[in-house]
Amino acid sequence: IIGIFYHKKWIHYFRYPILLGSLIYFGFVLGGCPCILVMFNDTLLLFSGKLTLLIYPLILLSIILLTIIFVKIWCGWICHLGALQEFLFRNNRFSLLRSKKSQKALHIIQSFSFVALAIWILITQLNIVCKYDPFVNIFTLRASGWLAYLLIGILILSSLLIYRPFCRAICPVGLILNWTS
Repeated sequence: IIGIFYHKKWIHYFRYPILLGSLIYFGFVLGGCPCILVMFNDTLLLFSGKLTLLIYPLILLSIILLTIIFVKIWCGWICHLGALQEFLFRNNRFSLLRSKKSQKALHIIQSFSFVALAIWILITQLNIVCKYDPFVNIFTLRASGWLAYLLIGILILSSLLIYRPFCRAICPVGLILNWTS
């Protein structure tokens, strides 16, 4: 529905209520599911020959197809991970973080993260994402261990200073959708 009416001005008044609903439902009610990182993880495992649940690769394929047909609506309108960062973000007073050089650096970091995560998943052949995902720890309120708290702290602090830092520097699905949009 958003894709159909995306070019109408009135639909943009509903963006924040939709993001809030997504954050509440997909984030806190469903505990971070569907997790975009698990979608990426399971899709890679499926392509490498390991049997996984087909639901996450199918959701990822659907999101990619909808992005090709419409625009990149998932990231800006529906993704609960992006919604959490967006609601945490405070006005960016750091002009350095808005420069073209910093945007290019974030894209390079995202590309490197994509390759590193893909290699890690393919070598370990495990669903490693949920173990370290700070979003799942925030949404389920079940963080344990120093690494979980460190990642949550980094996510929250960076989200206060940078607009959607995870999306722009790490998210593999965001990178794939950038390619297809």
